[in-house]
Amino acid sequence: MATTTPNLGLYKPARGDVDWDTEVNLNQDRIDALFVARADILWVAVDGDDTDGDGTFNLPYATIAKAITEAAAGDTIMLFPGTHDQSAATLSFAKIVHLKGFGVRESVIITGTAASILESYPGMTIENLTIQATGTESDSFVVQLTGTVLRSVNVEDASAGSGAKGIYIPYGPGTVVEDCNIIADDGYAIYLFLAAPGDAGAVIFRRVHAVSADDVCVAIAGADSDDALFEHCYIESGGADTDYGIEFAHAVTGTVIRYCTIKGETAGGGEESIHVAAAMNLAVYLCALNAIIDATATNDVATPYNVVDADI
Repeated sequence: MATTTPNLGLYKPARGDVDWDTEVNLNQDRIDALFVARADILWVAVDGDDTDGDGTFNLPYATIAKAITEAAAGDTIMLFPGTHDQSAATLSFAKIVHLKGFGVRESVIITGTAASILESYPGMTIENLTIQATGTESDSFVVQLTGTVLRSVNVEDASAGSGAKGIYIPYGPGTVVEDCNIIADDGYAIYLFLAAPGDAGAVIFRRVHAVSADDVCVAIAGADSDDALFEHCYIESGGADTDYGIEFAHAVTGTVIRYCTIKGETAGGGEESIHVAAAMNLAVYLCALNAIIDATATNDVATPYNVVDADI
């Protein structure tokens, strides 16, 4: 039985001689219409050129800021191996542009000033690189996450300013931190602060290693910081001044902490692995924890104010 090749509009099923160059050109518009959301990759190298470069593999830009300016929504900025100095200004993303490196010890973003480094944008992904701050400003942050996926990233806050934050999260929906190493020398490793109902949403931490050398390691401080999930994480405060592994500063509900090791500071006599700042309605599910603190501390977990289903 004879068969007929269907004409899908992408080619002309003609027999005999065909001018394929003409055929391809005639149908390119139809092909483009099928792939209207084609994302590009923009390359950045420490020896690139923001003036003569075009962001291609062979002619990369010199700065991430230039790539952000030139990128369209959905594009990816790839960082060649090297140390990318970001001392000039905070990298602020105003559209969904993904940022990727060649590995946590290959592609490094660093600042030697007091400025915060990176403000993300909802829907973007940051992965396979190191972001390091060495400034001295208090209350700064290394990375601000707003509905962003942070994956396989080292965040190193070596700043000397008190109250500095490795990761600052003011917006919950879509925020995921996984397979990351977050180290703070003098401040919070993670600061979760969802202050308004419009910012509320589940924030997920999976396989995160977080250490603060001289402060509370993880602070859950916003009035709407509900529904956070910590799973298979290691959380430690190594400070000497009343520093906790996790501190709840506001009443939250729905937080789940499971399969985690949490360590309060030990040098000053021992503090709680998990601390509740004041009497409050706190609905937190604790499951299968390894809570380690100094033996002189009063208890592993602060007197629970309605901490529910504690299984430690």
